[in-house]
Amino acid sequence: REKEDLLVDMEGNFSLAKEKEHTLDEIASQGIWQLFCFGPTLLKNGEIAVAKNAEVKVFNTTKGNQRTGIGMIEPLHYIFAVCNGRTNEDYGMSLYEMGSYLKDKGCSIGYNLDGGGSSTFWFNGKVMNDPTSTGNPGDFAEREISDIVYIANWS
Repeated sequence: REKEDLLVDMEGNFSLAKEKEHTLDEIASQGIWQLFCFGPTLLKNGEIAVAKNAEVKVFNTTKGNQRTGIGMIEPLHYIFAVCNGRTNEDYGMSLYEMGSYLKDKGCSIGYNLDGGGSSTFWFNGKVMNDPTSTGNPGDFAEREISDIVYIANWS
């Protein structure tokens, strides 16, 4: 299956583009402001876009995983979803389950962002979940990463 990227234009609209069909210059000329290239796409036109058994290659397990998903209900109306996983305390979610969750919340487009220990949810200066990379009981620690998605109030 060809990989898709999540695009965000200057008005806050989400769209999807297959990586091999467009250059970055073409995408930039269309007014795209942000591009996410992890995936897979979870929802397209309000319908689940992943198979029930789909999984990111490195984590092909029978358990759910830590997930970070983003969905658009309408422009400038988004849902960020983060779940714990890979521990005895927290099952996590499959890709299909995350897609179902975003669909149930009314999203028309949903996209899987990085998971595992990268699934860390900060709110008002505090970590709100229990990130772990190993899944060992009590091994809750943030992974050192340089990528974030955040919402800023420009007013």
